[in-house]
Amino acid sequence: MASTVTIFNSNLKSFKMKNASNSVHLIGNIGRNPELRKLDNGGALITMNLATNDYFKDKEGKRVVKTTQWHHIVAWNKQAERMGKFLKAGNRVAIIGKLEYCKYEDKTGKKRRRTRICVEEFQVLNRPMAEA
Repeated sequence: MASTVTIFNSNLKSFKMKNASNSVHLIGNIGRNPELRKLDNGGALITMNLATNDYFKDKEGKRVVKTTQWHHIVAWNKQAERMGKFLKAGNRVAIIGKLEYCKYEDKTGKKRRRTRICVEEFQVLNRPMAEA
């Protein structure tokens, strides 16, 4: 069941958010070309890494420091196929999705956990520099 939440931003202006219970909004750059795979059941899966940057001033307030976070992104079926057609390394892209936590075993049998964003919507904001 979709719900609507009223949010107040830092300027105390309100806006509506639909289905805000598990929603992630990111704008960043794709690190390397996305990997599109066909699954045995006929579906499709695309995986990629997205870099987002934050900027802040150091303790003395003089120098701007940049930090980069890498996010594991996945999409399934038709969305995966659409993303495979349009996205390349270097693209700046906006993504809306859901946060998911996964457990799996690596090749050595060690149990691992991964946080990923499952894409619901995306928009290419620019093309890689080589295509410009």
